[in-house]
Amino acid sequence: MAMIIGLIGMALMALGAWGVFKGKAPLIKLRGRPAYGGVLIGGLALTAVGGSLLPKSEVTLTFTPATATAKLDGQTYTQSPVKVKLTDLPYTVKASAEGCHAQSVSWDTEKQKSLHIDLKPITAAERAADAAAAEAMRERIRQATQARAAQAEQASKSLDDGTFIVRCQDAVRAQLKAPSTAKFPGVLEKADAVTTYENGNKDWSGWVDSQNSFGAMIRTRFVCSYKLETEQLEAILLE
Repeated sequence: MAMIIGLIGMALMALGAWGVFKGKAPLIKLRGRPAYGGVLIGGLALTAVGGSLLPKSEVTLTFTPATATAKLDGQTYTQSPVKVKLTDLPYTVKASAEGCHAQSVSWDTEKQKSLHIDLKPITAAERAADAAAAEAMRERIRQATQARAAQAEQASKSLDDGTFIVRCQDAVRAQLKAPSTAKFPGVLEKADAVTTYENGNKDWSGWVDSQNSFGAMIRTRFVCSYKLETEQLEAILLE
C-alpha cells in the first residue's frame, strides 16, 4: 500500500510538473497552470505519505547514563543514540557503566523499533552486601584450605593397624632380656584388637613369650599406645 501511494504521488508530480511547464498535460485536462500546480503539490504530499508508510530499515538504540557503553552484534558503542539495521533475528544488547548494574537484553527489532536501556546505579547498601559476601567467601575458602591442610597432616602422621602392631612389637622386643626369642600371638591365637580413637590415637594390648635371664620361657603382658599429635609410640611391659 505504501508503495502504491508513493507511485501515485510520483505520477501526479510528473503530470503536474508537465502541466505547469506546458500549460496542459496528458490524461488530465485542467484550466491554467495554477491547477496543474495544485496537482504537483498533491503529488508531493502523496509521495511523502507513501514514504512515511514504508517499513523502516533502521531501528534506534538509546542508553543512559552518558558514561555507559553498549555491545551489539560484535560492535561497541559509547554514544547514544545508535542506529542499527532492522533484522528478522533478535539482537543481544549488553550495556554497562562504572558504578551501575549491567544489563543484557534480547531485542526483537521487528516488534520493537526502538530500545532504551537505563542502567541503575549500585547503591551503597548493595556495595556493602557485595563486600560482605566476598569476605564470607574468602573466609570459607580459608577454612576449607585449613581443613584440607589439617587432614593432610593427620594422614601423614596416622598409622594403619598393621604398621602400628609391628612398631609395638619392635618396642616390646627392645625391652626384653632375650629379644630374639620373642613370640607374639599368631593369627589363630586370640589377641586383643587395636582401638583407634576419633583423634587418631591408638591403643593395643597383648602378650609376648620370651626367655628370661635364666633361659626359661615366660609370658609377659604389655600395653602399647600411639599419640597422633606428637607421633609418639610407647610400649609398657606389665610385670
